[in-house]
Amino acid sequence: MGLALTFADLLALTSCLGALACRLWIVPSDGVSDDLSHIFRRATAIIGGCVAVLAGTSLGLLWWHATELSGAPALQSLAVLPAVLTQTHLGHAWAVRAMAVAALGGLWVAARRDPDREVLWWLMLAVGALLAFSRSASGHAADAGDFSFGEWVDWAHLVAISVWAGSVLVVPAIVLPALTRAASVAPRFVAQFARRFSRSSGLALGIVVLAGGYIAWRRLGSWPALVDTAYGRTLAVKLLLVAVAVALGAVNRFVHVRRIDAWARQAVAPSRAIGSRLATRFANTVRLEAAVLVAVVGAASVLLQQMPPGMAMNMAAGTREQTFSFGRRASPEKATRVIDVRATDAMRFEPSAITVKPGETVRFDVTNSGAVRHEFVLGDMKEQRSHEEEMKEMEEMEKTPGAGMQDDANGISLAPGQTKFITWTFPARPGKVYFACHEPGHFAAGMVGVITIAR
Repeated sequence: MGLALTFADLLALTSCLGALACRLWIVPSDGVSDDLSHIFRRATAIIGGCVAVLAGTSLGLLWWHATELSGAPALQSLAVLPAVLTQTHLGHAWAVRAMAVAALGGLWVAARRDPDREVLWWLMLAVGALLAFSRSASGHAADAGDFSFGEWVDWAHLVAISVWAGSVLVVPAIVLPALTRAASVAPRFVAQFARRFSRSSGLALGIVVLAGGYIAWRRLGSWPALVDTAYGRTLAVKLLLVAVAVALGAVNRFVHVRRIDAWARQAVAPSRAIGSRLATRFANTVRLEAAVLVAVVGAASVLLQQMPPGMAMNMAAGTREQTFSFGRRASPEKATRVIDVRATDAMRFEPSAITVKPGETVRFDVTNSGAVRHEFVLGDMKEQRSHEEEMKEMEEMEKTPGAGMQDDANGISLAPGQTKFITWTFPARPGKVYFACHEPGHFAAGMVGVITIAR
């Protein structure tokens, strides 16, 4: 269900931003026939449909994430929705998303009633960009911290690919029907549209390549991971599909657009029959490129469901095989569930009580939402007391309060605002495992939570 929701969500966001790009700068508003009003009405209808889909996928994704976090059946997970919304980073990002979708819907209603107010369409584009940022803030990019460089790069990549791919996806529905009816469209409009469409795609593609290259480098961790991991192989398929789409776009830019431009600039009246043939070839290439880009969106949806191998670099390589009476550290790819945890300066974890199944492998995404350093250490109570004594001894020896420990086999240390993860396989028997912070005074203040292993 998560993959289907993610695919529908990305496709709707991409199409929405692409239709707005067409409405604002790709489709020329001068030198056209009576088809312009029909083109803009079709663009408006597509935007409205995308907003409706985004509203549905927003609710669906929240429910799905609540099910993943709680490990409960779908209906029972509804009970944890308030906690997810108020106590997790994901919930906060979703709240921003919900407000953006609501604002987008309100602006669409206003723009539909008064389509000539350009400011409404630009506001919709700005809100759509905010919606894209909420997705970056709740995905893999959020692991680098709120408003980090990596998060902004991911946002720029998402917006740019939406303008490029989204415009390619919606153009066959809103412009190409009129474009291939050369008898009703002025030659100058055909040439202007082809040039603007190609230029917009080219500029957006430049950002996609730069931002995408940085993201791939950070998330792969190493070039061998491109073929050695499931994430890398999926990324390779996506890159291949992007290359095919770029090749098709190049054919349009350097062959069909130039021929259309030369046809429109003829000294004598351009032949409508020739224009129709040129526009049809241009349109067929765009339709083929659109089909490839739908596959690109599908590959991106799969990547969002997989763990980037580069994220595993925060695990201590020499301690992955170390086992304890309360379980062992595991590879993130083996996790069947992800639980978001917040460490706060109130000396509490949110949530402070978690239930897992015997033998279950869980990835804990831990965010330090406070202004001081915190830890997330897993262990039975004996291990927690031992670790507390070690931290006191370290503090006395180094005389550096708040310096924090290094990440260990069963624990991670987080600077203010930082997010890290630890993946843990729990014992196959019922019992309790605790998670605690051992920064000076934190454990004594009650900064400890419990994980109940129960069938």
